Parts: sequence; C-alpha cells; structure tokens
Amino acid sequence: TKERLEQYFSKMSQLRAEVKLELGTLKKEKAMFMLQNPEKSVAQRKIEWAGSEHGNREILLESYKTAMGDHLESLKTRIYSLL
Repeated sequence: TKERLEQYFSKMSQLRAEVKLELGTLKKEKAMFMLQNPEKSVAQRKIEWAGSEHGNREILLESYKTAMGDHLESLKTRIYSLL
C-alpha cells in the first residue's frame, strides 16, 4: 500500500542520513590520518587509509549511500505512481 511504501521511504531516508553522519566522522578521521607521517607521499597515505579498518568502513558506507539513493528514487517513483 501507499502508506507502507511511505513508511519504508521514511525509514530508508533516516538510515541514509545516519550513513552520511558516520561518513562525516570518518572523513574527519581521514583528514587527521593524512596529516600524520608527512614524509610519506599523499598517495601512500591514501593507500594506507583505504587499507585500514576505518578506510574500509568509509568505502563500504559510500557504496551504501549510493545504493540507498538509487533505492529511494525508485521508491519515490512507486509512491507517485500510486497517487
């Protein structure tokens, strides 16, 4: 039903917002990580970050954020088709 789709859309929107907030925290951590070891090249620090636990989490959350955006657009289309 339309109501259930709207509830699901709302929950997915909330989840996407939480993902974005966690990504913000990870990006701050990444900035601090990049300031460490200035003798290493930027490329080397980026590789090390991506290989770290928090870097892996950032990669995963970026993928989730993109997938959720696509899913939300699909839900929006379904909801409007029921109007």
